[in-house]
This record gives sequence, structure tokens and C-alpha cells, in this order.
Amino acid sequence: MTDDDERDRLAQELLRLTVFELVDVLQRVLPAHGERSGTVPSVLVLAEVSRRSGGDSSDEQPFIEAVAWPDRD
Repeated sequence: MTDDDERDRLAQELLRLTVFELVDVLQRVLPAHGERSGTVPSVLVLAEVSRRSGGDSSDEQPFIEAVAWPDRD
């Protein structure tokens, strides 16, 4: 188990990565944290959510794009 200082250090390291490098790291970690027990398995994913700038965005649905990657194995 890590403490707050260790998690802060890890967060600082992740902030130094480019987006490509961050996605590569998360590709290695997120699948291991999915729930496979029970009748409905779940998978953690990385997604980008955006809205058009300007105007009233409360009526507009956000654009959601999942980041997908090939199986490294």
C-alpha cells in the first residue's frame, strides 16, 4: 500500500510524460483493474470527453472518444 507522498511522486512522474507515453503506461495498468467476477465483467478505459467551445453547452451532448490500443501480448 502506498501513502500520499508516494502517490504524489507517482503523479508528478506521470505529468512529465507525453500523452502518447501516458497512454502506453495506462495500457499496461488499466486492464489489470477491471472486474472479472460476477455475471457482468467491467473494464477500465481511458476516454477523452469534449464539447464545442462557445454557446450554451448545457443542451449539447459531449463528444466521448475512447482510447483503444492493441493487446501488447
